[in-house]
Amino acid sequence: MASAIKGNSQKAFLSLRARLRTPECSSQQFSGRVAKTAQQDGSRFQDYLQRELFKVLSAHLTQEKRRSGTLANENYSLLEQLANSLAVSGSNLYHQTMKDLRNNSETIQSKIDELNHESMAALGKSAKLYHVLAKPLAELLDSGGDGQEDIVPEQMSSLQEEFSKSDERIEYLHGQWLSCVHAEQQAWKRLTDDEDDPRPELEVQGIMDSMEELMANAETEIQNIEAEYAEYIQVESLKVMQTLMEG
Repeated sequence: MASAIKGNSQKAFLSLRARLRTPECSSQQFSGRVAKTAQQDGSRFQDYLQRELFKVLSAHLTQEKRRSGTLANENYSLLEQLANSLAVSGSNLYHQTMKDLRNNSETIQSKIDELNHESMAALGKSAKLYHVLAKPLAELLDSGGDGQEDIVPEQMSSLQEEFSKSDERIEYLHGQWLSCVHAEQQAWKRLTDDEDDPRPELEVQGIMDSMEELMANAETEIQNIEAEYAEYIQVESLKVMQTLMEG
């Protein structure tokens, strides 16, 4: 009995492994094959159980006949009922096992199909992304198929315009910085010139405070521009990458 169960389990395992390794086979085909195998093997399994049980009963009946014929007949009738009951229970267990195997195989195949669909979609997107990234910007500018390719040159042009504006602001602030440096040099020259009349200490301190304030304001403005510039570059870069991904 154990060998028969082991053989049937081995067949089911081999069928499942063959199904998983054969991509062209559908879950309906595998389910049909399992159902047909369960129906055929179920009958043979029940017959096998009955034969094995009757062998045991026959051996037991032979010993009982030696003792009492009436008692042997009664025991044989009870054991025959028990044999039939065990055979039916074993057959039902086999059918339930094959049903569970079929349901599990369908679930596994469904998961495999979902994974295959998702992987194919991901491969398609990655291939399209690599295709877009591999193209020079000049080709994208000339193609203009559905209008999506023109977004990249537009973003680059906008970035270039912002670069120019930022450079102009930096040049302007640099000029103010040079003016502050020149004013500081002139102030120090007046303070250290022996020919000039001595300045009151309060006026000198006021000049120093004004120069420091101008320098601090200029430095703060430059830092703000740099921060805005870095943030803008990051945002625009993310927009370009998102456009490429969605394309």
